[in-house]
Amino acid sequence: MGADTPKLHYETVEARARPARVAVLINSSDPDWFDSALRIIEFLSSIWGGKHSIIVPTDGLTIDLAFWKILEQFSPDYVYFYRKTGADFKLAHPEEYSAELLRAVEQYQAGLPTIDEHEKDIIDRDLQRSWADNFDLGSDLRTQIADRLVPFHFEKNFHPIGGGGHVPNDLTSIENVLPYLDHPPSFTSLHPPAEVGMIWSAIHTGAYPRSVSERLLAQSMSETLVHVTTDNLRRFIDWIAGGALNVASQQVSEGSGPEFAFMPPGTSSPTPFEISMLGVGLYGSPSSSREFADHFCLVIGDSISDFCFSYCLPRIGRRAVWLPSLWIDALQSKRGSILGSCVFPVVYSIPMDVRMKTGLDVCSPSKGTAYVSEVLGILRKYTSFGANSEKTRPTEPIQIVTQPGAGLIPYCIDSPNHTEIYPFLGDKSVGAMRSPRPNHFSKLKADKHRWVAELSFRSRAVPTIPHIAENLVFSPGRSGTHDFRVSPEALAYVCPGSLLIIGDDINANLQNPEIRLFDTFSAISFIAAASGYECQLSDKGTYQRDSIEKFGGISKASDLLKASDSRAVFKKFLDHTKREENIYDEGCVLQGRTYLDFSATEKAMCGDQNAAVTLLDRLTAAKVTCRGFVLGCSVCKHAAWYALADLTDDFHCTRCTRRQAISYRNWKHPASPQIFYKLDEIVYLFLKNDGDIVALSLDYMARKSKHPFSYCPEIELTADDKTPKGEIDFCAVYDGLLTIGEAKKQGELASSVAEARKVIEKYLRLANLLKARRVLFCTTAPAWKNSTVEAIQEAFQDNLAAPMFLSAKELLGNQ
Repeated sequence: MGADTPKLHYETVEARARPARVAVLINSSDPDWFDSALRIIEFLSSIWGGKHSIIVPTDGLTIDLAFWKILEQFSPDYVYFYRKTGADFKLAHPEEYSAELLRAVEQYQAGLPTIDEHEKDIIDRDLQRSWADNFDLGSDLRTQIADRLVPFHFEKNFHPIGGGGHVPNDLTSIENVLPYLDHPPSFTSLHPPAEVGMIWSAIHTGAYPRSVSERLLAQSMSETLVHVTTDNLRRFIDWIAGGALNVASQQVSEGSGPEFAFMPPGTSSPTPFEISMLGVGLYGSPSSSREFADHFCLVIGDSISDFCFSYCLPRIGRRAVWLPSLWIDALQSKRGSILGSCVFPVVYSIPMDVRMKTGLDVCSPSKGTAYVSEVLGILRKYTSFGANSEKTRPTEPIQIVTQPGAGLIPYCIDSPNHTEIYPFLGDKSVGAMRSPRPNHFSKLKADKHRWVAELSFRSRAVPTIPHIAENLVFSPGRSGTHDFRVSPEALAYVCPGSLLIIGDDINANLQNPEIRLFDTFSAISFIAAASGYECQLSDKGTYQRDSIEKFGGISKASDLLKASDSRAVFKKFLDHTKREENIYDEGCVLQGRTYLDFSATEKAMCGDQNAAVTLLDRLTAAKVTCRGFVLGCSVCKHAAWYALADLTDDFHCTRCTRRQAISYRNWKHPASPQIFYKLDEIVYLFLKNDGDIVALSLDYMARKSKHPFSYCPEIELTADDKTPKGEIDFCAVYDGLLTIGEAKKQGELASSVAEARKVIEKYLRLANLLKARRVLFCTTAPAWKNSTVEAIQEAFQDNLAAPMFLSAKELLGNQ
C-alpha cells in the first residue's frame, strides 16, 4: 500500500522498562484454596513487581467471562498456573501428611537395617517438593490464552508453579533486586487474629514464605512482626479496607497505650508487597487516577471467585474490598463476635465521595445480585449502612469490569518520561534501537535481572495479534513468542533474552533490536499468508483508499458525509431518476450519471446559497468534483458533459466526433452557459458501493479509540489457486484490537435468511482466520433488524471475536 521506493523519515519512539506482569491461574475446585491462594500471594511477594499481578480461578478448561475481561485488560506478560505440592498438603493437612511421610520412610527403609535422621529429612524435603495433584490446563484453554492474551510463551507451554519461594528464571526475584537498589532496613510481617485469617489482609499487604524471610534476614534486613490483637483489629481492618487513619485518631490511639494502637507500616519497614515495587512507579493518564478514585466495589462471598475478583480489581484500576459471607453471618448470629465487628470498619472505610456521590458497586461472583440485595438489607439493619443516603448498586461482575476505566501500569521510575527520535527507511529502522533499562539500579546483572522493554510509536497502532510482535522486532539474541509480544500500545520484548546467558555482564548479553513499523494491510497479509491465503485490496478498497485521500482523511470525509446538507448533495449525485421537462433546479441525468449545477446544489442544501458556494468550491479544490458544461450535438443530438479543460470556443461530440462551435442551441437553458459539476469517477464508485458507511465507521472508531488507530480499506482474500475466499469491507486496529467490519445501507445483511447466514458465516470464518477480536456491523439505517442482530449474536457466541453494531445514531451523530 505504500510507495515502491522506501523514503527516509523519522519516528518518535518512547522506550520504557518495567517488571513483568504476571497472572496466576488457581484451581477453582481446590477445597484448600485459602492455603493455595496464600501460597500464590507469597510467590508474587517474592518477585520484583509482584504486587501488580492477578490471580484468576479456572477449572483448567474454562475461564469465566468476567475474568477473561480482567485478563485482557491486565494483559499479563506471563501466565502460570498453581499446582499444589507436598508442602501445601503438609500445611493444610498436617496429620495426613505425617502419615504419608511415615509410609514413604517405611518404604525407603524396607530391606535396610536402619536410616538416620538426615535421610529422613531428605525424604521429607523431596516429598514436600513433589507435586500433590494433577491440576493442569487443557489444550483448548492454552490456545485461548495464547490467542486472546498474547503473553510470552513457548508453543503454548504454560508452566506450573508451586509454593516455597521458588522464582522461575523468566522473572526477577526480590532477593536479587535488594542488593542493587536502595531499600528499607526492615520488612513488616502482619499476623491478624486466626478468625480473620491471613488471606484477607494478604490481598493488600502480601506475605513472604518462611524460606524467603530467612534469606532476606541473611541479607542484613530485619523483620518487624506485628500481631494484630482484637483490641486494635478495627483500626487494622479500616487500614486494609482502604480507610484513612487521620492524625487525631492516631494520637488518641498512641495515648491509649500500645496495646490499643495499630499504626500502618512505615517507609522504614514496609510490607512485602510494597518491597516488591522498589524502583517502580505507577503511571497512566490523568483520567486513570480520577477513575480509580471514583470506582469502588464491595465484593461479598466466601468462594474462590469472590476472593479472586476482589484481588484483581485494583490491578485493573478499580478499588475493591472483600467482605466474606462468614462475617455477615457472624454479624447476624453472634453479636459482639470478632468477625461480626469486622463488618463495620469494612463498609465504613469506603470513601465518602463514593458512598454519597458516585455510588458503590456491590457484587458477588459466586451468589449473584439477589444475594447482594439481601446482604445490603442486613447491613442496613445491623450497621445502618445505606440508611444515611449511601448510594449502593447491586451489580453483575461483568458490568463492573466493562465499565470505562484504565488501570495504572507499573514502570521503572522515570522510565516513561524519555523519548528519542530514530531514522526509518520506509517501515524499517535504520540500525538498532537502544533497549531501555531499569533506572536506579546500582548495577544490572544478566544472570540475575529480567525485565520487559516496551517500544511505542506515536500514532502507530499495534494490535494484540499472535505472532505479530516477532515480525516487527528483530534481534539475533531472541526468538519467537518466548521473547516478543504486544502489550497495550507497545511492542514488548524480554531483556536480556531467553537464550543462554554468558556471564553476568548486561552489555554483553543485552541485544538491541531493529524494528519494523506496524501497517494494518501488511499485518493482515502476513496472518493470511500463514494460512495459505493471499491478501490484496479489492476494487472497492481502491475506491475507499483514493476517495478518503481526496476528502483529506477519514475525519474530513466523515464531516462531509454525515452533515445533512452535504450528504443531501452526494445523495443527489447518486439519484439517476429521469428529470421532468422544464425543471431546471434538479440537475440533469445523462447516460446513467447525474450532474448538478449551482441551482440544484442550492436546492439540495435547503436554499442556503452561501453553504452551496462553499461546498462546491471545497469539493472542486479537492478534485472530488469537476466543473464543465452539458452540451448537445447539433448533428447527432447526443447530449453529454464536457470538462472545462477540454473546451475552447468549440467542442468535439463524444458520439459522432463532429467538431462544432458552442452556441445557444448546444445548451438551450438558460440564456448563458451553465456550469455543471461532475462527481469524480472514483468518488462516485466509492459512494455507490457504500464507501460512505465505511468512512463513517472508521471515523467513529478513530474518535473512540483510546489507543492509536490504524486501518486499511476493503481487502479480498484468495487461495493459492486464486479462488476467492471472501472480502472484508474494512480492517482496523481499534482500541488495540484487530477489528474487521461489514458496511450496509439497510439494517440487514441480505434480503433472504439464507444469504444473511452466508455473510455471517463468512465473517465468523475470517475473524477466526485473522484472530480478529471484534467484528463491526455498520449501517446508516436507524437500527439493525432484530432478527439480524440475534442471528449474529448466536453465531458469535463463545467466539474469540465479539460482534458490535453501529447504526445511524453512532455514524451520523457526534457521539
